[in-house]
Amino acid sequence: MANLATKIEIYLGRTPDFSKEVQVFYDNGVYSINMWNCTDKPEPKESDLCSDEEADYFDGMRYLRQERDEKIKETDWYALADVGMTNAMKEYRQKLRDITNGLKTSDDINNIEWPTKP
Repeated sequence: MANLATKIEIYLGRTPDFSKEVQVFYDNGVYSINMWNCTDKPEPKESDLCSDEEADYFDGMRYLRQERDEKIKETDWYALADVGMTNAMKEYRQKLRDITNGLKTSDDINNIEWPTKP
């Protein structure tokens, strides 16, 4: 089963404060909502939540973007006026920015090929 916290984020359309608004409990392989203090939506029933596949995709894209952003950050200094950026570095950074394009499933995310840093 996908992470219930992720399913709640998707249900709410935002990340709740998991210490004050929502508490998720995990016991013996089962997730449950221990506390619900969200005022914008009622506590969801199982049928209100997305599928495991959708939650896995959401998490996969989140982690992919985080890793991509770190790789771009590592090359930001090339963009300084006194350093200059080669065409190869420009292409690498563009490939990183485009890496999420066309990804439709968790399998797509798990099978991406990172571009090689020049």
